[in-house]
Amino acid sequence: MILASDHGDWAGDYGLVEKWSNAMDDTLLRVPLIIRAPGCAAGHVVHEPVELHDIMPTCLELAGVEARHTHFARSLAPQLGGAAGDRNRAVFSEGGYNTSEPHAFEPLANFPEAHIYYPKILLENKRPELISRTTTIRTRVDKLVLRPAGESEQYDLQRDPRELHNVFHDRSYAGRREEIRARMLDWYIRTSDAVPFERDDRSLPARRKR
Repeated sequence: MILASDHGDWAGDYGLVEKWSNAMDDTLLRVPLIIRAPGCAAGHVVHEPVELHDIMPTCLELAGVEARHTHFARSLAPQLGGAAGDRNRAVFSEGGYNTSEPHAFEPLANFPEAHIYYPKILLENKRPELISRTTTIRTRVDKLVLRPAGESEQYDLQRDPRELHNVFHDRSYAGRREEIRARMLDWYIRTSDAVPFERDDRSLPARRKR
């Protein structure tokens, strides 16, 4: 049995409700993940960060099935057996749209003014810069939210676990900012492409004989 959620919701947090396409605070990103399986350590809680796509290799390992595709998730089987997680792990989230991608926006014409989502969709279409492309890296102690076309964010999660003080422009955090930014770049380089398992002999199709 696996209990999880695709995202969280604001429920008055920061004076907001629902969610936003490129919002990256923990209220939206941290979701439940409860797994019950034969042989699991009862009541074991993992405090270190994991990602939802870790569910896939976890299920494959529990079923004794080898993945036949490239992926970048980690099996949580050791944690199900009672092990701790990786204290140094960084996890990532992405969201938002470029202003050059209006075809990705939800059509305003589909939402009458009386619709509960009308104000949200109206704002997305009138101010597309507010939902610009966003990538987030989070560790146990740091969070960096980069928006090249919008406002970026950085939080010291040890001092500010509720993410109330954006220190992105604070010079005293410049060293930590560059360190975690480098980890994000490394992640993009490692995961931006995947080599197929099937080998292509790169030969031309055989010519048909007349």
